[in-house]
Amino acid sequence: MRKSHVDLSEEALLAQMNGTLIADAAVAVWHLGQSSLVLKSRGIVCYFDPYLSNYIEEMQFLERNFPPLISSNPVENNDIIFISFLHQMNPAIHDHIPQTTFVCPTRCTHELIEPG
Repeated sequence: MRKSHVDLSEEALLAQMNGTLIADAAVAVWHLGQSSLVLKSRGIVCYFDPYLSNYIEEMQFLERNFPPLISSNPVENNDIIFISFLHQMNPAIHDHIPQTTFVCPTRCTHELIEPG
C-alpha cells in the first residue's frame, strides 16, 4: 500500500482553508490544536479561541500536544474571531486584519483595545 504525502505546512493549511468551497448549508471545520477551531461557511472564516503561540510552554504552565499549525501574525484569512476566555498569549488577538470582528465576553474586551 502506498502512503500518500500530506503537506502539513502553514502555507498548505491556509491555502486549503482559503480554497475550500462550501456548499449551501454546509460548514468546513479545521482543528488547530488545543481548543482552537476554524469554521468556514458561505465565504466567512471564523476562528474560535485561536491559540497560535507557545506562550504557555514558554511560561512553563503546560506543554502543547503539537506545535501551532498556524503562526502567521496576523492571521489574514479571518472575518470573525470568537474568544471565550482571556488570551494574553495570543498574537492573533493583538495583530489582526482591520476588518476582523471580535466576539467575546465583556471581561476580555480590554485585551482588544489598544492604548491611545
